[in-house]
Amino acid sequence: MKMKIQLYLLPLLILLISACGSNSEKKTISKGKPIKKEVTKDTVALIPQSGLKIRYSKYQAERTYTAEVSEENPENEYEELATFTAHRKVKLIEIELNDKTVENKINAAIFKAVTDKRMGSYSLQKYVNEVKSLASIEECFDEETTCSLYDSTLNYISIGINEYAMYYGAAHPSSGTLVLNFDLKTGALIALTDLFNPGSKKDLKKIVEKAFIKAWGGEDWDFTPRSGDFKLSENFSLENDGLHFYYNQYEIGPYAMGAPEVTIAWKELTKLLKENPYK
Repeated sequence: MKMKIQLYLLPLLILLISACGSNSEKKTISKGKPIKKEVTKDTVALIPQSGLKIRYSKYQAERTYTAEVSEENPENEYEELATFTAHRKVKLIEIELNDKTVENKINAAIFKAVTDKRMGSYSLQKYVNEVKSLASIEECFDEETTCSLYDSTLNYISIGINEYAMYYGAAHPSSGTLVLNFDLKTGALIALTDLFNPGSKKDLKKIVEKAFIKAWGGEDWDFTPRSGDFKLSENFSLENDGLHFYYNQYEIGPYAMGAPEVTIAWKELTKLLKENPYK
């Protein structure tokens, strides 16, 4: 009896699946918009209460440069000239909010951090196209900047800007991370002093130093453990599992030591915080 019911419902099920697939396809086609070849966009909704969404846009440009003919061999009869493909690639993050004033303020700050230009006076495509008009091969670089969402709440958002660069003639590439933390109600950047009680920096340094040594050891860094000269990074993100501190290359040790990161759980900071962002 059970098998007969399944066979009876099978044609109806197939019909429903076909209808749903057809409607979905039509909806996608009707919303499709042409985009520039060098730009792709993707939007993700995060917090409906504030209308928070993030939008990613990708831009890139490149040009291959050749070294000039040397005076010693003007006809280049035997000399093989060096070439380098200059490349700049950017994955930009922009936010959307119900409050457009705050939205514009945050997006302008992100744009400035990525390009060192004021939004509205310069476009991302113009920025990446700079690699097409370098004066010589000596100015060439291969550069990639990627913006990422680290975490967000109803009140805060943490955005990371990660950059990799290899310059012509350099011994090795360089990289770095910059984290921007924004108040979603005002659009203001958040500093450590905004999070912690006055006079708590010394205790905070001790907590972070202890966690740093536990994770990375206490040798070969640019500080002597428990001497008070440990550097507290101002490069941090607010995340659900705690406060993340980031150290870029050369910031706290030699290049070979890399770019260490340390996380402090919110519960360890309870007595020092003005207010727990994830309470």
